[in-house]
Amino acid sequence: TQAKDAYTKLFSHNIDVDRINEEKLKQLSNAEFKFQMESKGPKTLVNQLKRGCLSPELLRLKVGAKIIFTKNNFEKGFVNGTLGQIIDFDEDKAPIVKTSDGKKIYVPLMDWSINDGLRTLARITQYPLRLAWAITVHKSQGMTLDGAIVDLSQAFEFGQGYVALSRVRALAGLFLLGWNTKALEVHPDILAKDASFRNSSHSSAKSLSLLEGEKLAKQANAFITSCGGKLDTTKVAQRKNENIGSRGERISTYETTLNLWKEGLTLQRIAQTRGLSLGTILSHLEELFMRGEIQTEELLKLFSGELRDSLPEIHLAFTELADGKLTPVFQKFNGKYSYNQLRLARLLWQN
Repeated sequence: TQAKDAYTKLFSHNIDVDRINEEKLKQLSNAEFKFQMESKGPKTLVNQLKRGCLSPELLRLKVGAKIIFTKNNFEKGFVNGTLGQIIDFDEDKAPIVKTSDGKKIYVPLMDWSINDGLRTLARITQYPLRLAWAITVHKSQGMTLDGAIVDLSQAFEFGQGYVALSRVRALAGLFLLGWNTKALEVHPDILAKDASFRNSSHSSAKSLSLLEGEKLAKQANAFITSCGGKLDTTKVAQRKNENIGSRGERISTYETTLNLWKEGLTLQRIAQTRGLSLGTILSHLEELFMRGEIQTEELLKLFSGELRDSLPEIHLAFTELADGKLTPVFQKFNGKYSYNQLRLARLLWQN
């Protein structure tokens, strides 16, 4: 049926998925638009983000292409797994999608990032889309589909069948082309763990059944507090409001630092003006740089001649130690460079 033809096909191997998507895209006579993923940060962290990102590094689209969204954006009205079709490209060549339920969406670029507290360590940017005539079972994890045509005849890992079959909202939307025994097998270690957890649960249930009233309530409260929970609902609500306020404050504090930076103030002067430590201002600078609001050329003015000449050896140390952490590099040079100097050097290395 026409509805069935609109469903995404799930396969266990990339070769099947790539073949189908390539064939379908070639059948469309419309102009092709290409979108290259942008990245910023240490190569190891960027590669980690790319491996976990459902959108491809090179996204190729045409009007008429069947797509699936790969990230949640509730404000724009799509989630990971929303299906649709490219209906146009705007004046900036950004894709416009009509979803399966008829909604028109102007697709924004989105970020995937690795953060350390308030500091962004690495970031990749791409349109949250991928071709969806076919996708792999592995890439479908986390998605919820109205329907899918599933081929598990070449399944090669424990749990692939569960992942594929559980993507579909209702049984009426599931079409199974084939399967093998591997697809539905459960890993032996999982079965052993499940048996262990069941035994522990039965033992705990038996012990708790002997408690009554106040003793049971006391035990429940002790469990909540041991897990880091709160018993006073008033304090919980207060803390929630404080967190919301602090998030808003964090956004404005970056903007304040950026405005002072644009006025030409030194980092030391910005710190004095704001009553903050130099380390805090540096963390703002790192975040603003990762956002693209401060450019490489602007950062270079922070480096004295001696420090600028030392950048190659500092960057080599960051590359050799791979993870982008400051302490190993600081120790490698026996304190020759301060942590703040290394933080600045790391920014240029990440770029």
